[in-house]
Amino acid sequence: MICREQIDVLPNFAMTDYASQGRTRPNNVLDLTGCSSHLSYYTCFSRSSTVSGTVVIKGFNPGIVQGGASGWLRQEFRELEVLDEITRLKGCGTLHAGVQGDTRITLLRSYQDWKGGDYVLDNVPAAIHWNESDPFHIPLNPNNGEWKIIQTKKSGPAGDGLPAPKRAKTLDSSLQNPGALYGVLKGIEVPDAQNSHQKRKLIEVEHTCEPSVSKKTKRQDENIQDHHSRAEEPQGMIWNNNSCAFDAFFTVLINVWKETPHSTLEFMTRRNTYFAFLIDSFKKVQEGTQTWEWARDHTRSYLTSNATGRRVFGFHRTRVAVTELMEAMLTLSSPVMYTTWTFHQCNTIVQQQPSNSLV
Repeated sequence: MICREQIDVLPNFAMTDYASQGRTRPNNVLDLTGCSSHLSYYTCFSRSSTVSGTVVIKGFNPGIVQGGASGWLRQEFRELEVLDEITRLKGCGTLHAGVQGDTRITLLRSYQDWKGGDYVLDNVPAAIHWNESDPFHIPLNPNNGEWKIIQTKKSGPAGDGLPAPKRAKTLDSSLQNPGALYGVLKGIEVPDAQNSHQKRKLIEVEHTCEPSVSKKTKRQDENIQDHHSRAEEPQGMIWNNNSCAFDAFFTVLINVWKETPHSTLEFMTRRNTYFAFLIDSFKKVQEGTQTWEWARDHTRSYLTSNATGRRVFGFHRTRVAVTELMEAMLTLSSPVMYTTWTFHQCNTIVQQQPSNSLV
């Protein structure tokens, strides 16, 4: 049993300007105190469908929307206006042949070369209008970002700026006396022929060029490989006769049942006859006598009519909502939840009817 106490409040809903993008709200209550830019203001106000349904609480700072756009934002809007004009002229077939380019800068520069740097479009808003004191500047020689190799201090013999490859030591180059090879294979110490006062401890290795791997890393790799070898691909069904709701819900149950066959699903079979029928169908598929599509269609027919032949849950229709299917499959024979409301101010206790549904 879960008990919870709270003050007398009405449920409400709120979201940030970022989360509200793409939504339309007939009643749009705005709290603009946390908005730091005019872009946030625009997002909040543009969610409203009507002016009468827009309410601003706590006021707002007019300077955020009246302080003027930044230089880079003004430049962006200006370039978009010119690019829009180039697109319009191209569609009308009146664009000058010299206006062309592979990048935005080269295309805009060619348009300025044709019209002149002081030319301003007629439909440009006054807020981004350019003139001699505030020109619309486009670089004369745009940098297209050519690739080049940065020279390092230690370059290889090819002079390409890449570091020289390290020379790997092999058995032939590291051993100088005839008996050393026997020592390597046996893992014993062999004196050097040239420097007899020094000794090396040569250990047996299988591949001298392979890097050493710690035991912990090797054990982790083995666990990952073992997990992948035991994991199976998710099972599903082929769609047939408007079976979208059944495919979506039954596919989840199939994979949960395959991973943990003795979990809560077995408990559900003792509380819901439809669920028990579905799990029995799954077992026949596991035995190899039937397919997942048969299990779906067989359970679908069972849901359509009960033992008396009476239509139940509206499954006689061609299309079934997934919520309707879940309501039928997840309604148990015994209550699973009780809800009680206690109002301390008037000492009133309201207890709702127990619910048998897990939905």
